[in-house]
Amino acid sequence: GEEADYKFVLMQKKLRGEREEYREDAINKLQASLSESYKLFHEDISGLYNTEAGLRALETAFDEDFCDNLKVLDGTKQPDMSNLPIHPDICLKLNEFEIMLWALQTQPAY
Repeated sequence: GEEADYKFVLMQKKLRGEREEYREDAINKLQASLSESYKLFHEDISGLYNTEAGLRALETAFDEDFCDNLKVLDGTKQPDMSNLPIHPDICLKLNEFEIMLWALQTQPAY
C-alpha cells in the first residue's frame, strides 16, 4: 500500500533529478559515438598493411640490391670496431636504443 506508493514517488523524484548524461538517450548517443570512433580506428588499423605495401616493396628491392653488392664485396675486410669508444650514457641506454631501432625498422608506417 502506502509504503509502495512512497517508494514509487521517491523513485520518480530520483529519476527526474537524474543527471542528463545518465539518461538513456544520452547513453545511447555516447554508445553510437564510441562505436563510430571504434569503427574508424579499426579501419585505420586494418588499412596499415595496405599503406605499408609500397614500403615493403622498397625494402625487398633494397635487400636484393644489398645482397648483390655483398656478393661483390665478399673479399673485403670488415672494419675493427671493438676499440671504438662508446659514451657511458649510451652504454647505459643501449638496450633501449636497440628496442627503439627494432620498432622503427619493423613498423615503418608509425
